[in-house]
Amino acid sequence: SIVIPAYNVEKYINECLAALETLPTSQTEIIFIDDGSTDGTKGAIERYLASAPAAQNITQIYKPNGGLVSSLNLGLEVSRGDFIYIIASDDIPSAAGISKLINILDDCHDAMFAIGGARRFTGNPSESKPAYNRSHLDFLQASPSIREKQIYFSYPAPLLLQSTIFRKSALDSINGWDSDLTLDDYPTFIKLLSKYPVFGKDFVYHPDVTVVHYRQHDSNS
Repeated sequence: SIVIPAYNVEKYINECLAALETLPTSQTEIIFIDDGSTDGTKGAIERYLASAPAAQNITQIYKPNGGLVSSLNLGLEVSRGDFIYIIASDDIPSAAGISKLINILDDCHDAMFAIGGARRFTGNPSESKPAYNRSHLDFLQASPSIREKQIYFSYPAPLLLQSTIFRKSALDSINGWDSDLTLDDYPTFIKLLSKYPVFGKDFVYHPDVTVVHYRQHDSNS
């Protein structure tokens, strides 16, 4: 299941959806959740679907504005896949990277989530730079006891939901997202790394597999 929470992304949503077109439609559901957009997001996605008949595996959900966390919890509730991938609607996912990371996670039967690589960009995606560096590897492969301290005091940023494939059961086990918190990435990884702490067993990290091009712009900093 691919969950796309969206709010006022008329300029970006087509690029996000088009990047997913090569995923096998028989094995993939795409859940688009519009959180009360006030721009032309709805019209943009309807025009995209009209021009791309092969993309009819997209479920559209429109709801009153309630914030990102409410959209994420709704996506978790309605998704039916064994694996869940969450992509911000203004980012550009890599279908090849998603497929490869799912295969890696499928082969690692005990692993509950797999973190792939991410590249960040501000204008042209072809000029992207790695979002992760040595500090991320050092943090993730640290012993659980060391990481438990580092996660509060020297946590490497960013660590992105949109570079990660989750088993649905992992997100269910931490009860999704806390509605009292506005953050999405950080609390999720605190909970998951506390519950599934063993690097290479409970979770895996493959920064060489680019899963997403992470767009940085003036409304998402």
